Amino acid sequence: MLMALPKSHPLAKSLKIRLAELSQDKFVLFAPAGPAPMHAMLVSACREVGFAPNFELEVQHQPSAVGPVASGDAVAMLPASLAAVRHRDGIFKRLVGNGSEMTFDALAAWSPTNENPSQEQLLATLPDHRTSAMGAE
Repeated sequence: MLMALPKSHPLAKSLKIRLAELSQDKFVLFAPAGPAPMHAMLVSACREVGFAPNFELEVQHQPSAVGPVASGDAVAMLPASLAAVRHRDGIFKRLVGNGSEMTFDALAAWSPTNENPSQEQLLATLPDHRTSAMGAE
């Protein structure tokens, strides 16, 4: 997980960012139907370093958070894979210190008989995908 900041943010040029340094920032909140584990992980990490995040902006999907961040309205915790979504006014930074270990396991399942070429493209984005036969006799 990375923190997305506007390029105009005072910490944008810092080599190291601590979560506690973002205590006065507005954070992007994902809608209730959005990624609840990410929200809980961020809230827990913020509490660990002594603050409750201020959620004033809400989006439906993770890539939608890049817009409010780039416009300078908020910061957001996003998967590292979204760093590939370039925006001239946004930047992604790794956190150090307390609250920096924001990771979680995600699982993916697919049909080995699926011939859709987009499946291979999707699997190629996974950091470690192993094929295993499900329900093999």
